[in-house]
Amino acid sequence: MNDKEIGYDELLHLFSELINCNDELLEEFATKKSIETKANGGEILLIDRVIMKFYISISHKLTSLKVLYEANCFGGAESILRSVLEAIAYMDFVLEADNEQRAKAFDLSHEIRKYNDFQYKVDNREQFRKTEIDEIEEYKSIMENDKEFQSKLRDYLQHTKNRQNYSDKYGTRFYSYKKDIENFRELCKYLNNSQGKLINYERVYTNIYKLFSREVHGVDFENLIYKPGNTISVKNVENLRQTSLVKLSQHLLFYLMKVICKYANIEFEEFLKITLNAYSIELLLKQPEITKILVNSKKISLKKY
Repeated sequence: MNDKEIGYDELLHLFSELINCNDELLEEFATKKSIETKANGGEILLIDRVIMKFYISISHKLTSLKVLYEANCFGGAESILRSVLEAIAYMDFVLEADNEQRAKAFDLSHEIRKYNDFQYKVDNREQFRKTEIDEIEEYKSIMENDKEFQSKLRDYLQHTKNRQNYSDKYGTRFYSYKKDIENFRELCKYLNNSQGKLINYERVYTNIYKLFSREVHGVDFENLIYKPGNTISVKNVENLRQTSLVKLSQHLLFYLMKVICKYANIEFEEFLKITLNAYSIELLLKQPEITKILVNSKKISLKKY
């Protein structure tokens, strides 16, 4: 059996079922981490907080894609998928090695972005409500006088200098912290050289990420019209790409669930067996690109109708 036997309707059905399955996984993950947090004295670990941020953000985007696909709407899907690809790569980078250090770098980059956003609002105060500006100035004053934050900021800027000696003062490339990685393309190359990765990040960057960037930047209309003779007609390109978009979304969701289960010490195949019905499992096992993510596909092929 292979994925050529899976039709579009079946792919969409399975993607929808996996979204529901992921909702249950998210709840189980949150519950498990809440229990661990209480056992640790009530303070959530930074690495758990960062992974949870990635997981929730990616899950929401994939759920949005489900709504679009079920409404037979595909405009904008590539932009969302590009964002999902980036977030999964960032999460993989945090989990790949030096977890605490990379989680701290990501967390600080978030604070830097927020700090810069507030600075913009202060500099353009006439565009915002006075109460909002007062709150922003109070936050900014606290951060400027927070010696710990300022020390972390100086360290971050020192260790994110690129080859042109520019620091990441906008908080947009946390992966550069103590690493010679200047941009997302180089991050993909770095991740591709990691052991045990089930995503070919260099191929993803070249064949998917760059192409999807056209939609993000509003220049994806080259193939939407054509001129047969002296008339201009609008092409119906949806049928040409809907299957590949749903398949990619499904693959990324499945990979995300695998990563989260591994991180949370949840047995992935057993979880699928419990949450998916037999028909969905049958569709799942017909796809080689999906089954290779499983450790043991036989574990989930036992469920009866």
